[in-house]
Parts: sequence; structure tokens; C-alpha cells
Amino acid sequence: MKKQTLAIAAISLATISASAQLDEGPARGRDIDPTAGSCNIGPFSQTAKAGSYNQLCATMTDSEKCLALIKGQMWEYEFSSVRGERIEIMEYCLDHLRSKLLPPPVTPAE
Repeated sequence: MKKQTLAIAAISLATISASAQLDEGPARGRDIDPTAGSCNIGPFSQTAKAGSYNQLCATMTDSEKCLALIKGQMWEYEFSSVRGERIEIMEYCLDHLRSKLLPPPVTPAE
């Protein structure tokens, strides 16, 4: 009887977890899809349709959008294929991520 109860509880938990994931919407954070890289980033306007991220473009952080852009660039092409305004956006993203992710430089004591 205990095994059946545990099995039912495990199946219920798995079902609840799966349905909760379906309601969350598009992946965010480190799992963000490269299509979010088409959103407006910093001073740059949206470059293309961002799929399921279109409605989230205004609320997502530049860090998320930049990560998506870089993931997409690495996935679809190589960095050597970046052209035109995309270079400026990529430079903005690299500077933005550098400022957000790296600690400030340590100045040596005199």
C-alpha cells in the first residue's frame, strides 16, 4: 500500500511539475532562446521578429537579450560573419555583459 501511495505521489508531482513548466512561457536566463536576441537591446531597436519573446522584449533585461544574441551568433554563424549595425549591437552587448559580470578592477595599494 505504501509503494502505491509513493508511486501516485511521484506521478502527481511529475505531472504538476510538467504542467507548471508549460505555463511559464519562453525560457529565460541561461536557457534563453537565441530568438530573443532580435529584441531591442540598449539603444538599438528590434532587428527582427523575436518569436515567443516579442511580448517580453520590453520587460527583459539587456543581459538576457545580449546572452540570446551571442548564443544565436555562435549557433548560427561565427563571429566573423557579424556585419553592419550587428557589430555595434554585439560591441554594446560585450561591454554591457563585461560591466555586469566582471568585478571592478582592483587598484594596487600604494
